[in-house]
Amino acid sequence: MENLWVYLTLLAASLQVIRNSLQKKLKEDLDDVSITWSRFLFSLPVILCLLLVIFPKHQSEILHFDVKFVIFCLLASITQIIGTVLLVKLFSYRNFLVGISYMKTETLQTAIIGTLFFSEIVSLAGTIAILIGTTGLIFLSPFAQNKSSKIIRILFDKSAIIGLSCGFFYSLSALFIKKALITLKRPLQNPKIFLNI
Repeated sequence: MENLWVYLTLLAASLQVIRNSLQKKLKEDLDDVSITWSRFLFSLPVILCLLLVIFPKHQSEILHFDVKFVIFCLLASITQIIGTVLLVKLFSYRNFLVGISYMKTETLQTAIIGTLFFSEIVSLAGTIAILIGTTGLIFLSPFAQNKSSKIIRILFDKSAIIGLSCGFFYSLSALFIKKALITLKRPLQNPKIFLNI
């Protein structure tokens, strides 16, 4: 059970790939906002079922929140929705892989924004891991396959700008979620609730 997070991470990554593939397919018939709306609308029953399971067991722990918690949750939701609209928008570009590469800078952006505006401190090991991940992305991105004359064009490509913006909004969403959890008046005693929420 100690390594459950590894299997859950692999499952989440696999489901994310499937979801993105299905969203790309939907792009043929629907616009960006409609696809994003469908994503969040269809997840609503699953969330409600989870709440029905979690709430009775952990009612006293969940009910201890204030206005700050609600505000941070709303901000996280809004930035997540904007990020998703931008992600779906990438599917309409021929070179959407460029945008996806830039979107994957979300971790680096989260570290920078968190440090500058959210008083977050990234450990040395965390910084090294982020730099290794970002370096890997650069080698896998179109930078590695293009000559220097094309790099400037790639940097200012529309899909690159949308990809960076998508990563920016996803990183803000993650930071707002963390802020929301920190503002809870009574911290959740059972770590499994974090997983369920």
